[in-house]
Amino acid sequence: MSWHEGPGLGPDAEAFRGQVCGWLTDSLAPARTAAHADPRDRTGLDEQFERRLQRAAGARGWLGISVPTELGGGGRPASFAAVFDYEAAYHDAPLVDTALTLAGPPVLAFASPDQRDRLVGPMLRGEIEMCIAYSEPGAGNDLASLTSTALALPGGGYRLSGHKTLVTGGGKADVCLTVARTNPAVPARRGVSMFLVDTALPGVTLVPRRTMAGYDLWDVLFDDVELPADALLGTRDDGWRQLSYAVERERTGMFSLGWCQRLFDEVHRYLATPVDGETPACVGTPACVGAPADVGTPADGHRPLDDLRLADGLAAQWTQLRDARHAAARLIREELAGQRSGASASAAKVLLTEYAQRLAQFATEAAGPAGTIGGTLFGPAAPGAPAAGRFAFEYLFRFDGTVSVGANELHRDGIAASALGLRAPRPSAEARQPDRVPTRPGPAAQRPGAGSLGDAGAPGDAPTLRAPIRELLGSWRLGRLAGVQSTSRGYDERLWSALLREAWPAAAATSDAWLTTARVVAEELGYARCPLPVHSGLAQVDAALWALGDAGAKHREELRRGTTRYALCAHDGLGSPAWERAGVIARAAPDGSWRLSGRARFVPYADSADVFLLPARLTTGPGRRGLLLAAVPATAAGLRLTTHRTLSEDHLGDVDLAEVVLRPDQVLAQDDTGGRDSDRAGDRNGGDDGDGGGDGAASRALAAALAMGTMALSAELTGLAAGLLRAAIDHARARTAFGQPLAAFQAVRHRAADMYLDVLCARDATAAACDVLTTTAPEPLDDHARAVVAAAKVTATAAALRAATGAHQLCGGWGHLDDAGLHHYTRAVKAAEGQLGSPSFHRATIAHHLRGCHPAPAPR
Repeated sequence: MSWHEGPGLGPDAEAFRGQVCGWLTDSLAPARTAAHADPRDRTGLDEQFERRLQRAAGARGWLGISVPTELGGGGRPASFAAVFDYEAAYHDAPLVDTALTLAGPPVLAFASPDQRDRLVGPMLRGEIEMCIAYSEPGAGNDLASLTSTALALPGGGYRLSGHKTLVTGGGKADVCLTVARTNPAVPARRGVSMFLVDTALPGVTLVPRRTMAGYDLWDVLFDDVELPADALLGTRDDGWRQLSYAVERERTGMFSLGWCQRLFDEVHRYLATPVDGETPACVGTPACVGAPADVGTPADGHRPLDDLRLADGLAAQWTQLRDARHAAARLIREELAGQRSGASASAAKVLLTEYAQRLAQFATEAAGPAGTIGGTLFGPAAPGAPAAGRFAFEYLFRFDGTVSVGANELHRDGIAASALGLRAPRPSAEARQPDRVPTRPGPAAQRPGAGSLGDAGAPGDAPTLRAPIRELLGSWRLGRLAGVQSTSRGYDERLWSALLREAWPAAAATSDAWLTTARVVAEELGYARCPLPVHSGLAQVDAALWALGDAGAKHREELRRGTTRYALCAHDGLGSPAWERAGVIARAAPDGSWRLSGRARFVPYADSADVFLLPARLTTGPGRRGLLLAAVPATAAGLRLTTHRTLSEDHLGDVDLAEVVLRPDQVLAQDDTGGRDSDRAGDRNGGDDGDGGGDGAASRALAAALAMGTMALSAELTGLAAGLLRAAIDHARARTAFGQPLAAFQAVRHRAADMYLDVLCARDATAAACDVLTTTAPEPLDDHARAVVAAAKVTATAAALRAATGAHQLCGGWGHLDDAGLHHYTRAVKAAEGQLGSPSFHRATIAHHLRGCHPAPAPR
């Protein structure tokens, strides 16, 4: 199998993916395709090769691997078809626009028994080519405006007339699936029917139209084509419903994901190749399936990826690719559960097609002038072009994705309507209303979880875990926030005690439940904007103590009982979670104790802590380094606390230590590797990898704390984004402007839809981080796992910042008022942005992973 990362749909589907990948790698080897390159075909290969490959895939039973057995298919779960589609796209195989892909859903759903007998077998065996012809010169996305007609003939059958355009594969299709108006006397959407047209019939003309990417789309002209009665597919005049069904099931997302993963791997390979042209062998944990464990050391010579600007850009693309992958996988999971939704299909389509454009733009920008040298998918490589000219080709090719299968603007309309309840008024119902301003804001009036977006999206989400925290927060009101933050602790002690007493112990039985609970609790607290030190005083402290094993057991018990409150000091003087640059020094004293001096900065809720978990650098001799992790009582002599209020009014503290005496039993872990500072991994990578530069018990505990805290903080940011979206939706529903509800304006609905997509991406990224921690903890995380956690913080921060901007824009000047409540969320988002590492800090972690892992090799 090739090494690229797959969609992650389970071990059985992954094993099947390996079979498909191996077969396609062999079938599309240059020696097999060289004589069949055809840049005028959308696939890049000629019709002869395409038909032969489709028949070969059909003979293996793969074209219809997930079609029900009663219809002649393989009967495997939808995940099998998904990974087949993914691999076909990744390998540029002419297996994307098959008859089954294009016309299969409506044929399987609406065909008569005779039509199924005639068509389904050849479709499954790859023996027939089909095209779909819906769009017309005057009716693209607005198919209700189509003018093609199919008039009933007196003796039976229909006379079809019309002009279809932008048809993929029209020139090689045996059968064309099209729609035409059969009853002009009824409203547009009730007089449309669907037809299967033999392209060899008299009156059918196929006209090629070249695109800017070099391939052909086709116009299909129907000039009084006489169709037999059995050309009608499904029910007469019910074509609009059938068309909606067909179009929605074109959007699996897996083809687009395969294309995106392939381009990303090409860009990664290009940037990781030294300027001397040698492909580097790299040290690091392979991120990709099947990569060798021992791949040597970095090759000599400068690599483009060594440029910090390019490394940061590639890290951003990797993060967005993961967001797109989650969207595609969510759609398949819904289908497996029998709960496929139009909103999820639209979300996957929007996210993947727009990401494909951004990725192609990055590829051409990163390669400089060479990235504009054009090429084709197959055939001779363009001289001097990176990836054989693929970057320039992809840049032109991907403009199509955001307008085909429904323009993304229409999908945003669908998301706004079905997921958010924001609909455009029907024209007949429009009536001018007086402008109205809501009397109270959404967040201040909302009970946490009431109408929450909390159940939309995360894989393995746990409603049974959400219910207790929502019940616990039932009495919380945003109006209490200022009063709570003015107390000495900065949060509601009653709620904190109840959380530890009721919600947290229920999850203590297994690590899986504990980690998921941390994610769910943090998200719900963010949604309610209820300040409790979950990510700082509970999640990351719990993780550190768990990783310490027996050394942390007593403290962990006290933490969970609520008898002792802890705070972890993990930031350096610049606010980054890099404890190898800890500002506290530990010096051994002759009596066997330690003396701690220095400053630990930016400690969340430091003024409420009874004990500080504090890392300190050891001074154990010239040229040596080490780390100590101690439990320091807040009442220790020589310890002084300075409290700061962030713009969110949450509490941060600086802990100053002046010769604080540390007893041996207060030392939880100690690393003393004896290595020199120049040998540290953190120094090699600018100190931005957050790994502490060591593998001792103290470093492992701190790494576990950072990972767990980052995941929980990402969940809190997700909740804050959802709360801001909730406020914007409530305002759009209640507010009238220019005589209409605010939601009547498409710009408002689209802004809300984009905020919703951001929330889904943030929730999925956080759930993925939770999953990787569940799989790994309490063992040390490898570079790939750290990158997954880092991606969650990057995605969730971006989602929350955009939600803050979007909510204020949609709520207008009213949103700036104190009693609107938005500012509580906006302040919290900005304050959380830099906690446990800024987005740029975490992109550096991802870039470190990408520099160290072996790029996926080219499949051909």
